[in-house]
Amino acid sequence: MKKTVFCLFLLVLTVSLITVRPASARPHRPDPFWHGVAAGVGTAIVLGHLFHPRVYCYDARPVRVYTPPAYVPPPPEPVYRERWVPGHWVEETDGYGNWERYWVPGHWERVY
Repeated sequence: MKKTVFCLFLLVLTVSLITVRPASARPHRPDPFWHGVAAGVGTAIVLGHLFHPRVYCYDARPVRVYTPPAYVPPPPEPVYRERWVPGHWVEETDGYGNWERYWVPGHWERVY
């Protein structure tokens, strides 16, 4: 709104400050056509900017649609039982003829 009022004020001020020469009684004035063209072009420039302001229009941001996460239940606990394995001696070889013997203490072992 301020721009429109300012342009109209500027247009009225410019027109009122330009002095108009009195009409001439001579039948042939020197090239009056170009004076009218200049006035028309100036008016078109001023009114063109007044009635067609430079406005940048952008599309609205797209609406984001979120897919809710799918619920995947955890797998059920495996069915197993435990049994007691008593302690025992284990003999192992390293592959070069050396045998080693060590004690494995008793422990619970899961049986599926």
